[in-house]
Amino acid sequence: MANQPSDLGSWMIFLFSILLYSGLSSTEELRFTVEPKNVIVVKDRPFIWDCQAEGEAPINITWKKNGQIIENNERHNVLRNGSLFFVRIERKKTKITDEGQYECVARNGDGAITAIADLQVATLSKFQSHLQNPKPVTASLGGVARFECHVDSLPPAVISWEKDKDPIPSNNRFVVLPSGVLQIHNIQESDAANYRCIAVNIANKRRSAEAPLTVQSTMPPTNEPDPDRKPIIVQGPKPETKEEGDTIVLECLVVRYSPDDPEPEVTWNRLGGSAINSDLGVPYGKNNLLISNLGMTSTGVYKCTATNPATGGAVSKTARITVLVPPRLLDVPESQAKLVGVTARFPCVAEGVPPPSITWYHNAQPVVMNGRFQNPSNNDDLVITNIWKNPHESDEGIYQCVAENVRGRVQASAQLTIIKVESTPSQPRNLQAFAYSSTEITVTWDHPEELSSIMAYNVLYRLTAGGSDKEVAVEGSKSICVLEILQPYTNYTIHIIPYVTSGAGDPSNYITVQTLEDIPDKAPEFTLSSNTPSSIIITWGPLEKEHAKGNIISYRIYYRYADNLDEPVLQVDVGGHIREYVLENLEPSTTYEVKMSASTSVGEGVMSQSWNSRTTPEFLDYNIPQAPLLYLWKVNSSAVQVQWSMHSVNVPTPVLGFKLYYALASNINDLAGPVMLPSNVTSYTLSGLLPSTSYFVLLLAYNDYGDGHDASRYIETLVPTPSINIPVNPAPPYPNEIDAIVETPSTILVKWSKPQTSLEIIYYTVRFHPAAITNASLVKKEESNTEQIMLMDLIPFTEYVIAVKAHARSSESRFSNDITANTPEDRTSRRRHKRRKCLQRNRRSCKLF
Repeated sequence: MANQPSDLGSWMIFLFSILLYSGLSSTEELRFTVEPKNVIVVKDRPFIWDCQAEGEAPINITWKKNGQIIENNERHNVLRNGSLFFVRIERKKTKITDEGQYECVARNGDGAITAIADLQVATLSKFQSHLQNPKPVTASLGGVARFECHVDSLPPAVISWEKDKDPIPSNNRFVVLPSGVLQIHNIQESDAANYRCIAVNIANKRRSAEAPLTVQSTMPPTNEPDPDRKPIIVQGPKPETKEEGDTIVLECLVVRYSPDDPEPEVTWNRLGGSAINSDLGVPYGKNNLLISNLGMTSTGVYKCTATNPATGGAVSKTARITVLVPPRLLDVPESQAKLVGVTARFPCVAEGVPPPSITWYHNAQPVVMNGRFQNPSNNDDLVITNIWKNPHESDEGIYQCVAENVRGRVQASAQLTIIKVESTPSQPRNLQAFAYSSTEITVTWDHPEELSSIMAYNVLYRLTAGGSDKEVAVEGSKSICVLEILQPYTNYTIHIIPYVTSGAGDPSNYITVQTLEDIPDKAPEFTLSSNTPSSIIITWGPLEKEHAKGNIISYRIYYRYADNLDEPVLQVDVGGHIREYVLENLEPSTTYEVKMSASTSVGEGVMSQSWNSRTTPEFLDYNIPQAPLLYLWKVNSSAVQVQWSMHSVNVPTPVLGFKLYYALASNINDLAGPVMLPSNVTSYTLSGLLPSTSYFVLLLAYNDYGDGHDASRYIETLVPTPSINIPVNPAPPYPNEIDAIVETPSTILVKWSKPQTSLEIIYYTVRFHPAAITNASLVKKEESNTEQIMLMDLIPFTEYVIAVKAHARSSESRFSNDITANTPEDRTSRRRHKRRKCLQRNRRSCKLF
């Protein structure tokens, strides 16, 4: 494939463009000089949020809130310099609020960039409960006392303390920690008083209720004798999460074992390290540890140890400190110029705690990771294959890497300039695709006018539901390609790019085509239960799409005596919409074996690998609950959703609850459980399972009479897959309430209801074909701008399968569920002849709507 220019003239154009591009001043690229940052503002006050950008003029700045463009009104104005002015900050729980996520979008002729920030309104709640107000404290002479208060605030409030409504004394016995805790050391009688805290931030000022400090003359006896006379840690360090640059004080409030013991010695160290020196932390007050300017390396487990110098008895407390670090970009995208049809790669590497997530934007719009736009599996770089540029759609513009975690956001941008050589061909015409089997699609097209210069075509296809493009190279003289090894009954999106010696031409339009059905490669998973001695209830769920390989039109149930294999195997066919069937007229106290299969229009799929057995009861105890209807759904590679419902059978005593058991299918005698569930619960998720593993699940209800009849099923967990976040344009729901009215032996009027969606529906596609299709060319599609269409020139005395899908501006629904309609036999050829003449002579007069 020609991904680079091969002749001298094209190389000269390419090199000249690169030199021209590299000669541009960096100040000409669009970039923010002032970005909006996360802010906390005060209610009922005006506020200006700065946002300024520079680059090629003119630059237009707009603002969005929660994705909606902000218009100038009596509450907001975008100033000439791009800043957003709030006349008065609003925050009402049930009405208008200015809180939310905002975007400043700067746009010029090169493209657009976005800066995202959050606005929060400052708050400071009242002290409303005993959990927030300080509590009474009793301490001994020479001992220690500790008060704390809690208040909900944004930003965090600064806490100070009062003693009998006056500021606490300014001496080293009274220590106020940054967390708001008040420590009083070497207690004296004069310290007995009422204490309260005062919380202040930009929103308000609050005072707590008072709490008394009672001073005792003697130290209370210890509860347990200790030969080592270890000191007592009244309060040790607590686990905390702080932000980079913050200051933290770790507590270690210690008292002697008894008044006769010497003052305890307190040391600090980090687990896995030596004692903490002045480089890591310094004393604060008495025995506390102050660590300032926290960073990524400050995260760890800290331990304070208190030792009795006389006995050597020691006690310690530990706590883990986690430091959150905002994102930092280690590698950023760089502007580049590329020829049409080659690959562009933009690097982006970020670090932070927790690790930041990366989002890419193209001209201030999120990049959809699908098809030509991909993240390599091992990093967050953006790779764009087969870049193009035409008047209607172009990959040119500004690409932004935005790294975000709970501590903030950081972004970097780069410009992609696409160089299109004048001698490249126009787009291929009349692109069509036909599915001729469940795994093959034939693609055809008409050559561009520059047929003689086409060296090759690149046919690109991908799963419409999401995924990367796959490529097939075709010689330039050909205009047909067969795509093979596809998934049955699956939509594929296809387009083509022509190549000449000087580079890639314009890509074709996209088309979507669905492969034909195949037979299911898996049997339904089902459960057996009994309501009477002469019946067995079979229940099952739908097959997953990847196993159904089409629209399931019927299920086949095989059953036989387990103890008499000479008897013939019986079978029953039920419709594809059925999920339960009752085998009746069976013999009591007899074991039966059951298998199942599913069928599409192509034929019957594989049968169950093994027989599932059930023994009908000799008699049925109607006092205990009957077996639930049990359904299992795969959630992911380690979880299964269990759902159930009860039969509407009158039981003397109501169900008290359910018991759920599960085990590896290879060892069903080793049941785990029961998981006890209340009677009003009808679903439960089994988690922590092994991937790609078959499990046996059993459920029963119980009442005052005992455990009821059980229902059981087998299910296999999914294969683990990498987590891929693919944002897509929202798709409309498919049309419903489809009705087919047979008008004549050769015409059917199809009507349907408009989907309930906020998206604008542009048109509909109706797919129809004979039910017994043997040739893919018989699958036809018609478009309609209204909710009805007349299908004409149909085959008389034929069953037709019909489906409809809706198209929005940038997305489309899947096809609806199939409906069928039968054209009648054409017994009067003369009437058909007159109808045809009418259509030929005057179509308008024969039009029905």
